Amino acid sequence: MKTTICVTAALTAASVFAQPPVMPGPAKGSNDRVLVLQTDQMPVPPPADELRKMQSMLAMKAEDGFSRLIREPQPVREFMNDLNIVRNHQSGATKAAAFAHALKTGKSLPVAPVVVKDLNDLKIGFSPTTVRSGRLIGVAPQGTMVRGAWTGVERYYAIDGAGTMRVSETDLAASGGMFYMHAPLVNARIGGKPAISVVFADDHGQRIEEVMWGNGPKLFKVTFAPLMRREKNGQMKANVAVSAFSLASDLR
Repeated sequence: MKTTICVTAALTAASVFAQPPVMPGPAKGSNDRVLVLQTDQMPVPPPADELRKMQSMLAMKAEDGFSRLIREPQPVREFMNDLNIVRNHQSGATKAAAFAHALKTGKSLPVAPVVVKDLNDLKIGFSPTTVRSGRLIGVAPQGTMVRGAWTGVERYYAIDGAGTMRVSETDLAASGGMFYMHAPLVNARIGGKPAISVVFADDHGQRIEEVMWGNGPKLFKVTFAPLMRREKNGQMKANVAVSAFSLASDLR
């Protein structure tokens, strides 16, 4: 049995990656590799403290009325650190290929992650979804390598006057994987598919918004760090019309 807990703070603390046939695969006639399961159906039941944390999570809503608000600085800090790497430590196609070769041959890997300027600098085993918002500022591989190609990719976009977005996309079918989404956390739909929408906030008014969902063989996550401005009642989004949910809904 090969099961990996996918931890993205509280967003996916109770959601699980797994390899069939340990758990159900896609339903007959469907290629959906993201399934929604109740607590007693999860391959690894959430610990009691996680269930208590989740119950308190369910009660706290963000300004949009449906996303869960979690006052947790770590996801905010981690995204900002990733964004700093994307902006300041990019490499080219040659280094990306060398990294992939080292991964395939078991040689020592460089400490710094691979970040390139363009999708064409990476060998990806699927056609990435079209992103219609923002200006591309960096691309990083994710997932694993199958037949010399990456099973996932992260793209970062600057959106003028609104903030910065990361679009994460993983082809679960390429590695035969499944993702099991914890039913009590589902609070939205993207393109008719169940989704989890969360807002993480730190103690200084900075926040990130995240939406996760599946569509066919792919698992998606959109992370959005909005520009904030100081108002009389505290920090407010510079452009309230743009959110992780709206950006996710706009993907094609």
